[in-house]
Amino acid sequence: MRFKFRIHGLDMKVLNRAEVTLRRLVRDFGFDAEICKVNEILEHGRMGISDALPVLEINGVVVTRKTPLTEETLHSICERLHSLFSGEKPSPKKDVH
Repeated sequence: MRFKFRIHGLDMKVLNRAEVTLRRLVRDFGFDAEICKVNEILEHGRMGISDALPVLEINGVVVTRKTPLTEETLHSICERLHSLFSGEKPSPKKDVH
């Protein structure tokens, strides 16, 4: 399955850091994924998430709101996604870089 990750926010420094982390995790988990940053205020308003940034959206579904997109948060999401689509149980918590 191909995943489309959209990272929503206004602070480009935060978005860039989340994108780099997410790209590494996508590679580590072996996902086929497209990742993009969205910092367009009109798009946030259209989606009704202006007051909930930062937001992570996967395949059109908002999976986090007002949650810092840290290494730990993104790893947890990728691990659960991998578990869901691979049928494997999540491994014990991995040390985060």
